[in-house]
Amino acid sequence: MKEIDLSTVQQAFKEFENDLTMINVLETTSEVKEFAVSLLDNIAPAKNLRTLDALQLATALTGDQFYRVSYFIAADQRLLKVAAEYFNTFNPVEFKEADNTESQFTEPAKKFWDSIPENIREELLENVWCMVQ
Repeated sequence: MKEIDLSTVQQAFKEFENDLTMINVLETTSEVKEFAVSLLDNIAPAKNLRTLDALQLATALTGDQFYRVSYFIAADQRLLKVAAEYFNTFNPVEFKEADNTESQFTEPAKKFWDSIPENIREELLENVWCMVQ
């Protein structure tokens, strides 16, 4: 098991709190759940969409009605393939493994990314997250 020291944890929480100002947390309402069931009924067999995938996609599609979803972010290639029909997608695992990551950033984003300590960047890239603007 990997361990991280207290100062790294504190830094990660500080960065997370800063990130929270840039995202909208979407509630999984009964309407979203009904939409997920509809996705399962209508596209799951053809797209190989699983239950939790449908819930995540339904949440993003519903949220996109209120907030512009900039990227649908997940590490599941099957889910990303379906989401790519509706959103720009981003797989943090592929990003981490890419040889040339610099070209994937705008200049302000690269500056921000470079300001995050390497160990925290590694931890961030091991998680799945969703961004809205």
